Amino acid sequence: MNVLFYNPNRSLGFGGIEHWMLDVAAGLIARGHGAAVYGRRAAGWFREAAARDLPCTAGFFGVDFHPFALGRLCGTLRRQAVDVVFVKGKKGARLAATAARLVGRGRVVLVLGIEGELRDRTIDRWTWRYAVDRGMVLAEEAKAWYERLPWVADGKLRVLFKGVDISILDPARVDGAASRRTLGLPPDALVVGTVGRLVWQKGHAHLLAAAGRLAGALPGARYLVVGAGEEEQRLRAQAQQAGLGDRVVFAGYRQDIPALMAAMDIFVLPSRRENMPQALLEAMAMARPIVSTASIGVREVVEDGVTGFVVPLGDVDALADRLMALARDAELRERMGAGARARIRNGFTRDDMLMRVEGLLGELTAGANRRPVQPMAS
Repeated sequence: MNVLFYNPNRSLGFGGIEHWMLDVAAGLIARGHGAAVYGRRAAGWFREAAARDLPCTAGFFGVDFHPFALGRLCGTLRRQAVDVVFVKGKKGARLAATAARLVGRGRVVLVLGIEGELRDRTIDRWTWRYAVDRGMVLAEEAKAWYERLPWVADGKLRVLFKGVDISILDPARVDGAASRRTLGLPPDALVVGTVGRLVWQKGHAHLLAAAGRLAGALPGARYLVVGAGEEEQRLRAQAQQAGLGDRVVFAGYRQDIPALMAAMDIFVLPSRRENMPQALLEAMAMARPIVSTASIGVREVVEDGVTGFVVPLGDVDALADRLMALARDAELRERMGAGARARIRNGFTRDDMLMRVEGLLGELTAGANRRPVQPMAS
């Protein structure tokens, strides 16, 4: 089966949906399918796809039904014999549906992120009814939110949880002490870490506020902030104003996730808005105990009090309290970390993710004429 991942993302940074598309494309190819990405040549996620040696097609993205955009996509669907298109964005779904009808092949799956991407208005109702064969979200909570719209509750929407590669994300295979030396972290310090773009929605300010409140109680603690983004200078200033000084290490954008997670004792996800965050699953696979806000999808993987702690959005007091509980109890950290890895092994692995995707692909193409799998053109 041949699958195309269409995404008009234009930024150098990219988030969970792009990571999901890249991981699924690579996984489907490894399982004998054809897969390719379709995006803007200068976009970060497209460059990452090329770096991973995934088949890539640079697309054209104009206004709705732009003739050149439509013609280019039609040519891609025809040339690559595409069976299913996963599309980020409603405009893209309308374009893909039109191209599929003109070419006579291809089913359209609209990939929905954080709540609010569908609204109760005519263009969205039309898109859902006529352009979308299936919709997908990454969490049950997101599905429930969208299905409050009665026209979305028509049976088209599916939940496809993310998954991570536990053979790579394995604490037994990574030298955490070496990672600390590389990052300039003391070998015996309690290290609290987080990974994510430095943007407002990720809530780093709340983590630094909690760290400030714990400065006297945990003078030897260090805070590892991994990521880059528009909030970096403001966050650095906040850390200085809170008197944290060199206790906060800003590591920038990094891709060596297993090594970074191995350097941490506790993983924190302080997000204001989120949707089944990738870094959370990676930290759990690395057997890190979790403190997370109750953003979308978190409670579907983190069992409060068992694999970590879940606190209300924006509640700095609760965040500091749970961090202190874990900081004081090494046995609790070890027990929760082991439970976290076990949770990932039971439903959130890379193979689990790919099996769910293949199930949806089979559902979409059931009864259709099957063509032999062919390598996707670059």
